[in-house]
Amino acid sequence: MLSAANEDAKSARLTAAARHCSPLAEPRVFFEAVAASPVLSAFARESALPVFARWGLWHDELSLKPDAVRPVGWILEHCPELRVRALLGAGLDGEIVEALRARPHSITELARDSGAPYAATHEATARLVARGLVEHRRRTGRTEMASPAAVGSWLYAFPAAPPPRASGPRAG
Repeated sequence: MLSAANEDAKSARLTAAARHCSPLAEPRVFFEAVAASPVLSAFARESALPVFARWGLWHDELSLKPDAVRPVGWILEHCPELRVRALLGAGLDGEIVEALRARPHSITELARDSGAPYAATHEATARLVARGLVEHRRRTGRTEMASPAAVGSWLYAFPAAPPPRASGPRAG
């Protein structure tokens, strides 16, 4: 993919990154859906573009999508579930806050649902309590962790992304 992107960009950084890559030991079709069809596989092998073939991939089309990467504001507006990840990262802390937004959980439930060890889940939860992002709640003789109402409100208080500026001649 670095080579394909660099066909257009001609970037020294992409070239440097590609030097750390090596071709596949055995060439194959780029997409599994194409590999499932003997006819499409043969076509991909025969018409593979050099930019893919040199890496051991058979693929016959290259279309760059320069508008596929969106600004952070647009992503947060259109994918609000990523707001927690933007603040806390993709680790256990973010996973816990996201789970608690749905409903309160015990630490045992959080560990089971996340697949993380109990000790790591307990430590992450303690960090989140210290930050004010999670609170303890006593329910029917057991302690549950919950997301404070203010945290949910705060996560969704980001302003909407501004509309794109019109290009072209200005009136006036």
